[in-house]
Amino acid sequence: MANEQDSNKVTRQSATAPTIAHIDIINKSTVVDDNTAKQYTIDLQTQLDRDYAKLWGVTAELHFIPKGRNPDLSHWWQLILDTTDQPGALGYHATNPNGQPIGYTFAKTDMAYGEEPSTTLSHELLEMMGDPDINKTVTVELADTHKTRQYMYENCDACEALSYKIGNTMVSDFVTPHWFIPSSPAGTQFDYLNKIQRPFELLKGGYIGYNDGDGWKQLFAQLPSSDKMALLKPNTPVMEGGVAKSLMRTYITHSDDDYFEFRRLPHQYSRRMRRNITKHQ
Repeated sequence: MANEQDSNKVTRQSATAPTIAHIDIINKSTVVDDNTAKQYTIDLQTQLDRDYAKLWGVTAELHFIPKGRNPDLSHWWQLILDTTDQPGALGYHATNPNGQPIGYTFAKTDMAYGEEPSTTLSHELLEMMGDPDINKTVTVELADTHKTRQYMYENCDACEALSYKIGNTMVSDFVTPHWFIPSSPAGTQFDYLNKIQRPFELLKGGYIGYNDGDGWKQLFAQLPSSDKMALLKPNTPVMEGGVAKSLMRTYITHSDDDYFEFRRLPHQYSRRMRRNITKHQ
């Protein structure tokens, strides 16, 4: 067993930031072979140690689990599967019945929509790092109404459409802790790729969960297209919301309550919904 576990470890450069978890990358997909999934793991380790740790101050040790091998029950898990089990979701992260963080990437669904499975895996991994128990929120006062609003503590959603390469692996852009701080000054780095200019800004294709005291909804950087809206509840018309009364000039989109019910329960899960805009800008 020891030799098997050692063979699953990913070679990494020396990490200077604290390691907060051991995370198993578990390949159970029929469309991603083990060599590819192992390379994902190697390059994601680089993203954590080199890029994420620099801005968030922590990292994790990744372990690759090939098909047919058993993961460590004491580790956090990220599973690579085939087909999504949630409408509109390329991936999501949650906690299992024992309270251990667990994430899902749906590689076949990714490929069907022209997305890179590694980007979804990176997205879910980084969000798991930022909020492993799915229970963090940030409360702010809106400048125009002076009412309070809660935002989900999701560190990839605002820049969801942006990604970059490590080796041959596409990985997700992510926001920094300063994105969640309204008083962060101009010139602060708000995301790894330096595309975001101010706190709580949503880039094209970005979104964030929010609550104004009447339940959790989604805030989008632009009005979703009709086919994107259909993903919220397949074959069901979805009512369009109005322009949000906030500084971000974005749109609030409401779907049926049963789709967003998970947003009312802090220990459920977050989703990475499919986007229909050009990526890798």
